[in-house]
Amino acid sequence: MAALTEPELPAAVIRLQDGQAPPRPVWRVRNVLVAIKRATYEGKQRVSLKRWDAETGEALADVTLFDNGLNFRSVSADKRHLLASRRDASDSRTWEWAVYSLETGAQVAELRHDTPAAWFFLSGSHLVHETDVTSRLVRDQVVVEPGKLRAVDLENGTEVWSHAIRDTKYRGPYPPRIAR
Repeated sequence: MAALTEPELPAAVIRLQDGQAPPRPVWRVRNVLVAIKRATYEGKQRVSLKRWDAETGEALADVTLFDNGLNFRSVSADKRHLLASRRDASDSRTWEWAVYSLETGAQVAELRHDTPAAWFFLSGSHLVHETDVTSRLVRDQVVVEPGKLRAVDLENGTEVWSHAIRDTKYRGPYPPRIAR
């Protein structure tokens, strides 16, 4: 399997700006090179996109994504979107997800989920993501739900489809340790 590498950067982007190298990693989305810049502003984490034209290396306007308590979590599987999340203020068991376009910085989705982040990508009006194996107690019996690949409609937040993923991780007891 070939390793994922960063796109080759134009000399104008590699050149030091204000004595600092461009933030890493750098992703290419169509004709734009993008890096995430984090800073603290008025006591909150501010996340913005540093952007350059992929052909000329000319700097494009930075785009502030958020500084409202969200935390950057991950980039989508296709490297076109990023996920930020925070605990839901009204229900501490759920998380508010916000998905942004890496190319433009525009927020493209918002939904609630039971985990702070997951492997994901957007396909049309659906967010496809992976869920973890979960277990819960029902009438004194442990019920284990398998991990799933799940699609959610971004318009109304309903599940469109899901498919169980085979989980090969051993979750049972381990043999006792032998003292030496």
